[in-house]
Amino acid sequence: CLIGENNAGKSSVLQALSLFFSGSALPKTHWFEDGKPIRIEVVFNEIVDADINRLAEEHRIRIKAIVKDGMLTLVRVYGQEGKNALKYRI
Repeated sequence: CLIGENNAGKSSVLQALSLFFSGSALPKTHWFEDGKPIRIEVVFNEIVDADINRLAEEHRIRIKAIVKDGMLTLVRVYGQEGKNALKYRI
């Protein structure tokens, strides 16, 4: 639930999450500062082995290696051309 005054950024948070999960390309009109990438970072916490075991077997080892102290931080970075890359942070 997002609560806040008008023009506080509630819709921007939802748009950022939508972009993060979809990985859609961004048009140039989304940039406020040329030359600087757009970075969306999402942190998942309280991850336990039962969560990892629900993943497809081929992904478990790779994901388990980047979960630290029950946290997984994923970062989607958009370059000026609108393309993006999904990365992680340990």
